[in-house]
Amino acid sequence: MGRVCLVLEGGAMRGNFTAGVLDYFLEYQLPVADRVVGVSAGALCGANYCSRQIGRTVRLNCTYAKDSRYLSMNSFVRTGDAMGVDFMYNKIQNELDPFDYEMYANRPMEFYVVCTNVETGKAEYCEIKNLPDDIDLLRASASVPFVSKIVETHGFQFLDGGMADSVPVKWALDEGFDKVITVLTQDRSYVKTHDKAIPLAARIYQNHPLLVEAMDTRYKRYNDQRRKIFELEEKGRIVVLAPKRPVQIKQMEKEPARIMELYNEGRTVARENFQKLQDYLSS
Repeated sequence: MGRVCLVLEGGAMRGNFTAGVLDYFLEYQLPVADRVVGVSAGALCGANYCSRQIGRTVRLNCTYAKDSRYLSMNSFVRTGDAMGVDFMYNKIQNELDPFDYEMYANRPMEFYVVCTNVETGKAEYCEIKNLPDDIDLLRASASVPFVSKIVETHGFQFLDGGMADSVPVKWALDEGFDKVITVLTQDRSYVKTHDKAIPLAARIYQNHPLLVEAMDTRYKRYNDQRRKIFELEEKGRIVVLAPKRPVQIKQMEKEPARIMELYNEGRTVARENFQKLQDYLSS
Protein backbone atom coordinates (compact mmCIF):
# COMPACT_ATOMS: atom_id res chain seq x y z
CA MET A 1 0.00 0.00 0.00
CA GLY A 2 2.94 2.37 0.59
CA ARG A 3 3.13 5.00 3.27
CA VAL A 4 -0.13 6.94 3.72
CA CYS A 5 -0.66 10.46 5.06
CA LEU A 6 -4.05 11.90 5.96
CA VAL A 7 -4.17 15.72 5.58
CA LEU A 8 -6.94 17.64 7.37
CA GLU A 9 -7.77 21.27 6.60
CA GLY A 10 -9.08 23.60 9.33
CA GLY A 11 -11.98 26.03 9.26
CA ALA A 12 -13.57 26.38 12.72
CA MET A 13 -17.04 24.77 12.65
CA ARG A 14 -16.46 23.63 9.06
CA GLY A 15 -14.41 20.95 10.78
CA ASN A 16 -17.63 19.06 11.41
CA PHE A 17 -17.45 17.97 7.75
CA THR A 18 -14.04 16.45 8.51
CA ALA A 19 -15.43 14.83 11.65
CA GLY A 20 -18.07 13.07 9.55
CA VAL A 21 -15.47 11.81 7.09
CA LEU A 22 -13.18 10.50 9.83
CA ASP A 23 -15.95 8.81 11.79
CA TYR A 24 -17.00 6.97 8.64
CA PHE A 25 -13.39 5.89 8.09
CA LEU A 26 -13.22 4.51 11.63
CA GLU A 27 -16.59 2.76 11.49
CA TYR A 28 -15.86 1.05 8.17
CA GLN A 29 -12.19 0.44 8.88
CA LEU A 30 -10.49 2.23 6.04
CA PRO A 31 -6.82 1.16 6.17
CA VAL A 32 -5.07 3.24 8.80
CA ALA A 33 -2.77 6.10 7.75
CA ASP A 34 0.87 6.09 8.80
CA ARG A 35 0.63 9.79 9.63
CA VAL A 36 -2.16 12.29 10.26
CA VAL A 37 -1.49 16.01 9.94
CA GLY A 38 -4.16 18.48 10.99
CA VAL A 39 -4.46 22.24 10.78
CA SER A 40 -6.51 24.20 13.32
CA ALA A 41 -9.94 22.54 13.55
CA GLY A 42 -8.45 19.71 11.50
CA ALA A 43 -5.96 19.17 14.30
CA LEU A 44 -8.77 18.83 16.84
CA CYS A 45 -10.56 16.35 14.57
CA GLY A 46 -7.30 14.48 14.04
CA ALA A 47 -6.73 14.03 17.77
CA ASN A 48 -10.13 12.35 18.19
CA TYR A 49 -9.43 10.22 15.12
CA CYS A 50 -6.13 9.05 16.60
CA SER A 51 -7.85 8.16 19.88
CA ARG A 52 -10.58 6.37 17.88
CA GLN A 53 -13.37 8.24 19.68
CA ILE A 54 -16.11 8.02 17.08
CA GLY A 55 -18.61 10.88 17.36
CA ARG A 56 -16.66 12.87 19.93
CA THR A 57 -15.91 15.92 17.76
CA VAL A 58 -19.49 16.48 16.62
CA ARG A 59 -20.87 15.55 20.05
CA LEU A 60 -18.78 18.26 21.73
CA ASN A 61 -19.74 20.84 19.11
CA CYS A 62 -23.45 20.07 19.43
CA THR A 63 -23.50 19.73 23.20
CA TYR A 64 -21.59 22.92 23.96
CA ALA A 65 -22.39 25.10 20.93
CA LYS A 66 -24.55 27.43 23.03
CA ASP A 67 -22.32 27.33 26.11
CA SER A 68 -20.48 30.65 26.35
CA ARG A 69 -17.52 28.89 27.99
CA TYR A 70 -16.90 26.81 24.86
CA LEU A 71 -16.66 29.05 21.78
CA SER A 72 -18.07 32.56 21.98
CA MET A 73 -17.32 36.25 21.95
CA ASN A 74 -18.32 36.26 25.62
CA SER A 75 -15.39 33.97 26.29
CA PHE A 76 -13.15 36.29 24.28
CA VAL A 77 -14.23 39.32 26.31
CA ARG A 78 -13.71 37.47 29.59
CA THR A 79 -10.47 35.63 28.84
CA GLY A 80 -8.96 36.95 25.61
CA ASP A 81 -9.70 33.63 23.89
CA ALA A 82 -12.92 32.95 22.00
CA MET A 83 -12.34 29.26 22.58
CA GLY A 84 -12.47 28.81 26.33
CA VAL A 85 -9.06 27.34 27.06
CA ASP A 86 -9.61 25.90 30.53
CA PHE A 87 -13.15 24.74 29.76
CA MET A 88 -12.23 22.99 26.50
CA TYR A 89 -8.74 21.67 27.18
CA ASN A 90 -9.21 20.81 30.84
CA LYS A 91 -12.83 20.60 32.02
CA ILE A 92 -14.21 18.85 28.93
CA GLN A 93 -10.99 17.02 28.07
CA ASN A 94 -10.57 15.46 31.49
CA GLU A 95 -14.00 15.46 33.14
CA LEU A 96 -17.13 16.13 31.07
CA ASP A 97 -16.28 14.10 27.95
CA PRO A 98 -12.86 12.58 28.65
CA PHE A 99 -10.28 12.14 25.93
CA ASP A 100 -8.97 8.57 25.71
CA TYR A 101 -5.31 9.14 26.49
CA GLU A 102 -4.58 5.41 26.68
CA MET A 103 -5.98 4.75 23.21
CA TYR A 104 -4.06 7.74 21.90
CA ALA A 105 -0.82 6.43 23.40
CA ASN A 106 -1.36 3.13 21.55
CA ARG A 107 -2.29 4.69 18.20
CA PRO A 108 -0.71 3.04 15.13
CA MET A 109 0.07 6.35 13.38
CA GLU A 110 2.07 9.53 13.90
CA PHE A 111 0.11 12.70 14.56
CA TYR A 112 1.33 16.17 13.55
CA VAL A 113 -0.27 19.59 13.74
CA VAL A 114 0.59 22.76 11.83
CA CYS A 115 1.24 25.96 13.79
CA THR A 116 2.23 29.39 12.53
CA ASN A 117 5.38 30.78 14.13
CA VAL A 118 4.48 34.40 14.90
CA GLU A 119 8.12 35.54 14.68
CA THR A 120 8.80 34.10 11.21
CA GLY A 121 5.29 33.84 9.74
CA LYS A 122 6.24 30.32 8.63
CA ALA A 123 4.68 26.94 9.32
CA GLU A 124 6.01 24.66 12.02
CA TYR A 125 5.05 20.99 11.70
CA CYS A 126 4.86 19.74 15.27
CA GLU A 127 4.51 16.13 16.31
CA ILE A 128 2.03 15.45 19.10
CA LYS A 129 3.95 12.64 20.70
CA ASN A 130 2.04 12.52 23.93
CA LEU A 131 -1.23 13.83 25.28
CA PRO A 132 -1.87 15.65 27.53
CA ASP A 133 1.82 16.71 27.62
CA ASP A 134 1.64 18.29 24.14
CA ILE A 135 -1.85 19.76 24.53
CA ASP A 136 -0.55 23.33 24.06
CA LEU A 137 0.67 22.46 20.55
CA LEU A 138 -2.81 21.22 19.71
CA ARG A 139 -4.29 24.40 21.18
CA ALA A 140 -1.80 26.59 19.30
CA SER A 141 -2.75 25.10 15.95
CA ALA A 142 -6.38 26.07 16.60
CA SER A 143 -5.74 29.53 18.06
CA VAL A 144 -7.41 31.80 15.53
CA PRO A 145 -5.83 35.27 15.13
CA PHE A 146 -7.70 38.30 16.47
CA VAL A 147 -9.78 36.19 18.90
CA SER A 148 -7.04 34.09 20.52
CA LYS A 149 -3.99 34.80 22.59
CA ILE A 150 -0.59 33.88 21.18
CA VAL A 151 0.38 30.48 22.60
CA GLU A 152 3.89 30.14 24.00
CA THR A 153 5.04 26.53 24.06
CA HIS A 154 8.05 24.38 23.19
CA GLY A 155 10.21 27.50 22.98
CA PHE A 156 8.10 29.25 20.31
CA GLN A 157 5.16 31.63 19.98
CA PHE A 158 2.37 30.17 17.86
CA LEU A 159 -1.02 30.93 16.34
CA ASP A 160 -3.37 29.11 13.96
CA GLY A 161 -1.47 27.00 11.43
CA GLY A 162 -3.79 27.90 8.59
CA MET A 163 -2.08 31.26 8.08
CA ALA A 164 1.13 29.57 7.00
CA ASP A 165 0.03 26.26 5.48
CA SER A 166 -3.71 25.62 5.29
CA VAL A 167 -3.54 22.24 3.51
CA PRO A 168 -0.07 20.70 3.91
CA VAL A 169 -0.20 18.29 0.97
CA LYS A 170 3.16 19.45 -0.41
CA TRP A 171 4.75 18.89 2.99
CA ALA A 172 3.33 15.36 3.11
CA LEU A 173 4.70 14.55 -0.34
CA ASP A 174 8.06 16.12 0.51
CA GLU A 175 8.14 13.89 3.59
CA GLY A 176 8.09 10.90 1.25
CA PHE A 177 4.54 9.64 1.58
CA ASP A 178 3.33 7.49 -1.32
CA LYS A 179 -0.38 8.13 -0.77
CA VAL A 180 -2.10 11.28 0.48
CA ILE A 181 -5.79 11.55 1.37
CA THR A 182 -6.83 15.19 1.73
CA VAL A 183 -9.98 16.42 3.46
CA LEU A 184 -10.96 19.98 2.52
CA THR A 185 -13.62 21.99 4.32
CA GLN A 186 -14.53 24.32 1.45
CA ASP A 187 -16.27 23.11 -1.70
CA ARG A 188 -14.35 22.83 -4.96
CA SER A 189 -15.62 26.14 -6.34
CA TYR A 190 -14.39 28.19 -3.39
CA VAL A 191 -11.94 31.04 -3.98
CA LYS A 192 -10.47 32.90 -1.00
CA THR A 193 -10.45 36.71 -1.15
CA HIS A 194 -8.13 39.21 0.48
CA ASP A 195 -8.79 39.67 4.20
CA LYS A 196 -10.16 43.16 4.80
CA ALA A 197 -8.97 43.00 8.41
CA ILE A 198 -5.27 43.21 7.51
CA PRO A 199 -5.02 46.90 8.63
CA LEU A 200 -6.33 45.77 12.03
CA ALA A 201 -3.84 42.89 12.06
CA ALA A 202 -1.03 45.35 11.36
CA ARG A 203 -1.98 47.23 14.52
CA ILE A 204 -2.60 44.22 16.76
CA TYR A 205 0.50 42.33 15.64
CA GLN A 206 2.74 45.32 14.98
CA ASN A 207 5.60 43.57 16.77
CA HIS A 208 5.31 40.59 14.41
CA PRO A 209 5.58 42.00 10.87
CA LEU A 210 6.29 38.62 9.25
CA LEU A 211 3.09 37.25 10.75
CA VAL A 212 1.15 40.19 9.28
CA GLU A 213 2.79 39.55 5.91
CA ALA A 214 1.71 35.90 6.07
CA MET A 215 -1.85 36.97 6.85
CA ASP A 216 -1.80 39.53 4.04
CA THR A 217 -0.66 37.02 1.40
CA ARG A 218 -2.61 34.04 2.66
CA TYR A 219 -5.41 34.25 0.12
CA LYS A 220 -2.99 34.10 -2.82
CA ARG A 221 -1.06 31.18 -1.38
CA TYR A 222 -4.25 29.34 -0.45
CA ASN A 223 -5.79 29.64 -3.90
CA ASP A 224 -2.53 28.53 -5.53
CA GLN A 225 -2.31 25.65 -3.08
CA ARG A 226 -5.78 24.41 -3.96
CA ARG A 227 -5.04 24.68 -7.68
CA LYS A 228 -1.99 22.45 -7.25
CA ILE A 229 -3.94 20.03 -5.07
CA PHE A 230 -6.61 19.58 -7.73
CA GLU A 231 -3.89 19.08 -10.36
CA LEU A 232 -2.39 16.30 -8.24
CA GLU A 233 -5.85 14.79 -7.89
CA GLU A 234 -6.32 14.82 -11.68
CA LYS A 235 -3.06 12.92 -12.06
CA GLY A 236 -4.19 10.30 -9.55
CA ARG A 237 -1.41 11.22 -7.15
CA ILE A 238 -3.71 12.10 -4.25
CA VAL A 239 -7.38 11.73 -3.32
CA VAL A 240 -9.41 14.76 -2.26
CA LEU A 241 -12.67 14.78 -0.31
CA ALA A 242 -14.59 18.09 -0.13
CA PRO A 243 -18.10 19.36 0.57
CA LYS A 244 -20.43 19.11 -2.41
CA ARG A 245 -21.73 22.67 -2.10
CA PRO A 246 -20.63 25.98 -0.55
CA VAL A 247 -20.47 25.66 3.22
CA GLN A 248 -22.73 28.17 4.94
CA ILE A 249 -22.06 27.28 8.58
CA LYS A 250 -20.90 30.10 10.87
CA GLN A 251 -17.45 30.04 12.46
CA MET A 252 -19.13 30.07 15.87
CA GLU A 253 -22.23 28.14 14.85
CA LYS A 254 -24.75 27.73 17.70
CA GLU A 255 -27.40 25.54 16.08
CA PRO A 256 -26.82 21.79 16.56
CA ALA A 257 -29.03 21.03 13.54
CA ARG A 258 -26.65 22.92 11.23
CA ILE A 259 -23.66 21.24 12.81
CA MET A 260 -25.20 17.78 12.31
CA GLU A 261 -26.13 18.60 8.72
CA LEU A 262 -22.51 19.32 7.83
CA TYR A 263 -21.29 16.31 9.79
CA ASN A 264 -23.68 14.05 7.89
CA GLU A 265 -22.50 15.53 4.60
CA GLY A 266 -18.98 14.48 5.56
CA ARG A 267 -20.20 10.96 6.19
CA THR A 268 -22.02 10.94 2.85
CA VAL A 269 -18.96 12.11 0.91
CA ALA A 270 -16.82 9.48 2.66
CA ARG A 271 -19.36 6.76 1.81
CA GLU A 272 -19.62 7.81 -1.82
CA ASN A 273 -15.83 7.79 -2.20
CA PHE A 274 -15.08 4.75 -0.07
CA GLN A 275 -14.48 2.32 -2.92
CA LYS A 276 -12.36 4.91 -4.71
CA LEU A 277 -10.27 5.31 -1.59
CA GLN A 278 -9.80 1.56 -1.18
CA ASP A 279 -8.74 1.22 -4.82
CA TYR A 280 -6.33 4.13 -4.45
CA LEU A 281 -4.76 2.71 -1.31
CA SER A 282 -4.34 -0.76 -2.80
CA SER A 283 -2.94 0.42 -6.16
